[in-house]
Amino acid sequence: MIEANCVKWAFIDYENIPSLERINTLGYEKLIIFLGAKQKFLSFGDKKYGTPLNIVLIQINEVSLNNLDFHLCFYLGKYDAIENKQITFEVISNDNAYSNLIKYIQLNNRECKHVKIPLPPEKPIKKLVLDNTVVTVAVTKTPKQVEFSSLPTIIIKPIATEHLAIAAKEDTLLIKSIKELTERLIKQPKEKRPKTTNSLKNYIASGIGLRDQKIINLEHNKKRIDYVLRCLINQEIITDINDTSNSADGNSKLIINYLK
Repeated sequence: MIEANCVKWAFIDYENIPSLERINTLGYEKLIIFLGAKQKFLSFGDKKYGTPLNIVLIQINEVSLNNLDFHLCFYLGKYDAIENKQITFEVISNDNAYSNLIKYIQLNNRECKHVKIPLPPEKPIKKLVLDNTVVTVAVTKTPKQVEFSSLPTIIIKPIATEHLAIAAKEDTLLIKSIKELTERLIKQPKEKRPKTTNSLKNYIASGIGLRDQKIINLEHNKKRIDYVLRCLINQEIITDINDTSNSADGNSKLIINYLK
């Protein structure tokens, strides 16, 4: 039970605070949560609540710039006008846009605070092991959520430094593509697989989303393809390739030997 002289209400910018887990929800008499137009659910994380929560949920109907912020400001002013001045209002958001309004409410005889919630540190995703050196590949943002726990740790034979640079620069979608490409290749009968280094490189290019020949011929994409090729060798799907001889048209004609 919250004492009368310590009553607090939380105004939560849920677009800016993606989970209630890091908020001391039991410290508030009322939680007024503003949910963005594209947000479909609330996340409570792994926390367990033995006490009922008093939640007012306000779903924003339309997507537009700062729309949620305007709604939060409206309700902050509305409740300030009608509720007991002994109730402390706390705006929970990592957005600094509310600072001036909070100061104005403080001047009108109500305790009002801005509370920021530190976001959890980003977790490393997968590790590439190169000659006993562990390289952690971290992703800041991805277009959509990917389950990284199912991706294998790739142990790579000694390769050129530029290949390592590719692994660090490319996000783990490349690792995911390698996994899917490898599984698809192994499932095919050997007689239907690419038979030359050139055809295998084209197969790899398609597997990692490179389909236009001009894009494939870009130097950094050639290195990406070569990186995937080295992974296939390391996983003992194909034998090592010394790709030094080319045909008259410049395309490699070395025959691929599949071990799996």
